[in-house]
Amino acid sequence: KSYKEGNDIKWANPDDVYFYPVSQFYSYDFYGYYPRVSNPIKTYNRVCAEYTIDGTQDLIWGRATSEEKYAYSARYYRESQSNSTKKPNIALKHLLTRLVFKAVPGETYAGSGDYSAASTMLVSSVELVDVATGIGVVIADNSELDMDLSDRIYKTGTVGTLALTSVDDSGNNIPFVPVHMSDDPTTAVQLGESVMLYPESQYTIRISLIKDPYTDAVTGTSYPAQTYITEIPLQIKNDGLSAFEQGTSYNITITVHGPKSISLTSTLTPWIEKEGPSIEL
Repeated sequence: KSYKEGNDIKWANPDDVYFYPVSQFYSYDFYGYYPRVSNPIKTYNRVCAEYTIDGTQDLIWGRATSEEKYAYSARYYRESQSNSTKKPNIALKHLLTRLVFKAVPGETYAGSGDYSAASTMLVSSVELVDVATGIGVVIADNSELDMDLSDRIYKTGTVGTLALTSVDDSGNNIPFVPVHMSDDPTTAVQLGESVMLYPESQYTIRISLIKDPYTDAVTGTSYPAQTYITEIPLQIKNDGLSAFEQGTSYNITITVHGPKSISLTSTLTPWIEKEGPSIEL
């Protein structure tokens, strides 16, 4: 067993013996994955782990292998003293895509340099809708030892919504803490914690904004807080890529503008009277 500490993976009991080479005739590969599951799915030549994610889990996989004959077997270590210091190193890799959201205020009117309207807005939630929440990891497959990393994960069919979360002072995940916008366009404010999800070519983002209650300076009319919800597509459009990639963290900047009041007027076109055909009964 192991655990994650910062950017490192450490053994739960570092003094324990985890592998003792006995065989004389085989070479060995070693596999690691995270988080550990108590009941991996095993078939004749494949071992998988399946998860239901909520956006906070980091799925990691790695393999230690060598092209040297009889690598990591008893024979390998006995044949050469130089081999005694060679230990399997499991090169662990991130399997998901990570998105980090930030928000900056937008101008009230283009070119005005005024950000006061944006400063009345509160970002109350950010969600990714209709995304894969059921994900499987191919830990090892004897028929495809060198499969591409993209083939190491698969969808199990479960789809849902992943909401950004925040963390408390102890580092525990808590519901998203709303962020009130300022009128400073030079400072981007991070929205909650990062979200990790299945790599796709496009995501749909649902953003909820709340406008502060206010009183009209002219009429004196008071207005309660108002909620605005919008869904927008998120696509990768740089570096010639057509999809978000595994093991890559993307910074997503949301520009928040204040809402605009739109007054509607209407006119009624009068009926136009004309003589119609006569009907004789």
